[in-house]
Amino acid sequence: MALAEISNILVSAVCNVLADACGQAFFLSSPEMAWGRKDRLLREALKRFKPRSEDFILINYIHLKATSLAANCTMVIFLNSDWKHSFESALN
Repeated sequence: MALAEISNILVSAVCNVLADACGQAFFLSSPEMAWGRKDRLLREALKRFKPRSEDFILINYIHLKATSLAANCTMVIFLNSDWKHSFESALN
């Protein structure tokens, strides 16, 4: 449960920075936690969210470490093509 809450905070922080840089707003649902091989989890996410060819994906690797817990996490954010121009402009 603690890892899910930390993930929620991280996802919110990353998405807030992206939204501010793009001059847009994100409306987020609660992040979902999944355990398994990264390739299998990404295939499952692609099946579930069904991105179109013009959509894109951001993948971020995070290593969390505390005295009682260590975890390697991969954050995957699907963005539709409406965000592409704003996101590319923010990167430049």
